[in-house]
Amino acid sequence: MSDDTGPSVDPTNPQAALRATSELMRSADYPTAERLLGWALDVDPRDPHSYNQLASLELECGDNTAAEGALTRAAELAGTNPTFHRRLSDVLYRRGDEQGALHWAERAIIDFPRDPAGFLQRGGLDLAAGRLDEAEAVFLKAVELASTPAQAVWPLHRLSDTATRRSDIKAALTWAEKAIEVAPREAGSYNYLAGLHLTYGNLTAAESAAAKAIEISPTDVGALRRLSDIMLRQGKVDTALSLARQAVRANLGDPHSHNHEASVLLAAEDYEQAAASVDKALKLAPTDVTFLRRADYLRALDPMSAE
Repeated sequence: MSDDTGPSVDPTNPQAALRATSELMRSADYPTAERLLGWALDVDPRDPHSYNQLASLELECGDNTAAEGALTRAAELAGTNPTFHRRLSDVLYRRGDEQGALHWAERAIIDFPRDPAGFLQRGGLDLAAGRLDEAEAVFLKAVELASTPAQAVWPLHRLSDTATRRSDIKAALTWAEKAIEVAPREAGSYNYLAGLHLTYGNLTAAESAAAKAIEISPTDVGALRRLSDIMLRQGKVDTALSLARQAVRANLGDPHSHNHEASVLLAAEDYEQAAASVDKALKLAPTDVTFLRRADYLRALDPMSAE
C-alpha cells in the first residue's frame, strides 16, 4: 500500500484493513481511515462489517446521514447479526427520526426475538419518550431473555432508571441492588449503584460501592472516575486527582478520563494543566460539544488568550 495511506496493510485482507482503520480513528486520522475503508469495500463489497466501520467513521465525523446509509447497507447484508439493526435505530434517533428509530428497534425484536438487546433498544426509546409503563415491560422481557447473569445487568439498570423517572427511589435502589445480586462480580453494577447514591448525596454509600467496583476491576475507568468525583465532592482534591490520573493511565484512549482529569484540575485551580487535559480529550473526540465548550471556558479564563 502506498505511503499516503498510513499503516502498511495488505489491501486483499479486509479484516486487517478494518483493524488498521480502528487504530487510525483512535488517532483521529479520519482521511486515511476513509481511504482504507474504501479499499476494503472494493475488495469485498458485501462485507457488512466494513459498512459498519464506515458508519462509525461517519458518526465520528458528525455525518449522521452518511452513517445511516452505511448501516442500512450493513443491515441488508448482515444476515444473522442484529447489531446493525440497533445501530441504525440509534442513528435515526440522533437525527430526530423517532419513528424510524422505533421501526428498526421493532425489526430487531421481530428478526431476532431471543436477543435481549433488541428489547433494550426498544425500551430505551420508550424511556426517552416518557412511556414508562411500556419501557418497564420491555426491560422486564430483556431480563427474562438474558442467558447469563452479566447479560441481565443492563436491563436491570434500565429498570432502575425507569423507577428513578417515576421518582420511586426505593424501587430504583432495589433494581440496582438486584443487579449486584444477579452478577456480584460485575464491577459495573457497583459503579451504577454508586452513581445512584451520589445523585441523592449519600457520599458514604457511594464511596463504598465505587470502592467495591475498583476492588473487582482496578482498571475500570468509569469506577475510577466515579470515586474521584466522590472524593472531589468531599473536598479531597489530591485524592480525586490521583484517581483521575489512574483512570487516564488505565485507558489513554478514553477522552472522558482526560476531561474528568480537567474537572479535578479546575477544582485545584490549575488552569494550564486543565487546558492540556481538555486538549487531549479533543484530540480523541474532536467534535464533542462538552469538550469544546470546556476548552472555550478555559481560554476565557486565560488573560493571555485575549492578547
